[in-house]
Amino acid sequence: MKIIGLTGGIGSGKSKVLNVFKSLGVPCYESDKAAKKIMINDQDLSNQIKSVFGSDIYIGNQLDTKKLANLVFNDRAKLAILNAIVHPKVTEDFKSYTSKQNGPYIIKEAAILIESEAYKNCDLIILVTAPKSDRVDRIFRRDGTPYISHPLEVYNITKRYYPSNQGAQLLALLHDTLEDAEKVGNLTQDEAFQMIQNSIHDRKILIQINRALELLTHDKSVPYVEYLQSVLSNPLAGIVKISDLIHNLSHNPSPRQIKKYSDALSAVRIPRWISDEHKKELLDILGFHRK
Repeated sequence: MKIIGLTGGIGSGKSKVLNVFKSLGVPCYESDKAAKKIMINDQDLSNQIKSVFGSDIYIGNQLDTKKLANLVFNDRAKLAILNAIVHPKVTEDFKSYTSKQNGPYIIKEAAILIESEAYKNCDLIILVTAPKSDRVDRIFRRDGTPYISHPLEVYNITKRYYPSNQGAQLLALLHDTLEDAEKVGNLTQDEAFQMIQNSIHDRKILIQINRALELLTHDKSVPYVEYLQSVLSNPLAGIVKISDLIHNLSHNPSPRQIKKYSDALSAVRIPRWISDEHKKELLDILGFHRK
């Protein structure tokens, strides 16, 4: 079985290429995701990490990735030690994964395939590139504004209608974090999720935010109407989604977007916890585009 390495920088389209291979049924090994799981599930490795970086590098059974990143990315020696103990485990896991596959080739995706010298074990390397202008476009919204402007506007809309609902306001700032993590931040969804967990210290709010984020992160294999119905079943997620739709419809939506939102909203019931004023703004904007 041939090993095909896949790598590329932020905004290059590496994730889309990987998804094409997945859709074709090609076995795909995602090195970064695998490493995160191994550092949590492999007791021998976690003990080694604790011995080097301290036992408090884990919170319960979860690796404190934020703390670990602060330690290793500011110290090349510590980064080298971490790589020395983690990479052999990932290599072992990759071999195990490969032994269970039957196809003519396997994709090994890694953000630092070249830097880690993992490319030396590949039969072929696919380097996904794109013109700088295209890469910039991919990390900006369609209207030319940075992605960060969208969650800020969704936050402002949410705060306008729910000034005392701090959970909804926080969720508004975070609502696209998991879905766009790799596209705009060169992070996996697991890494982005862990960063959020490390940043929110109120456990009650954290649980609510985590659940709402899971609902707001759209699995594209799920029909949009079904996705929207699920989101609106959760008070926090529903509030933020209505604000999200208002902002999306306020900034040069495509005819396809308008139809998608219109059809979906016609098929679902907007729940009672959405204020009348909030709902009215959405329906007024949608009505304007329907004319």
